[in-house]
Amino acid sequence: MVNLKKRIWIFPLISIVLAIISLSTPVAYREYSSYNIYFWLSALNLRTDTGEMWYNSDPLAITGAFLEILVIVVAMILLLFSVLRIYQDKLNVKIVKLLFLISGVLLVISPLGYIILANLYAPDFWSIYKPCFGVVGPFISAGISIMTIFLYNRK
Repeated sequence: MVNLKKRIWIFPLISIVLAIISLSTPVAYREYSSYNIYFWLSALNLRTDTGEMWYNSDPLAITGAFLEILVIVVAMILLLFSVLRIYQDKLNVKIVKLLFLISGVLLVISPLGYIILANLYAPDFWSIYKPCFGVVGPFISAGISIMTIFLYNRK
């Protein structure tokens, strides 16, 4: 059987990888008969038939994109710090658990911010556009981060 105590650092590392993938994939898209439009957390947009890429220059979109990406990056840095401390066996258990919790909360706040701001930007946004992994991934990543707290108790 796998010794969870020696492998606990893998879970926050998986959380970091999922957060990176989430930043790299679209958060929403819309299908038309001959093309699709994709939206990223960074306010980048793509139209598939022409290959046209553009940034949404609306101040709300730019501010939201900056803050949402910043929150995810801070969460990833906290997770990376905790992974390094666990791997080096130089840790305070309470601090590491707190870092997992803070990272999980930050990873939930970011996509929630996008969901709310998208609805403010276009009130029917989520009835027109379909969610992609870019908005779902941070929730999964947060779940893994918070789950690690409970796994850490069991070692």
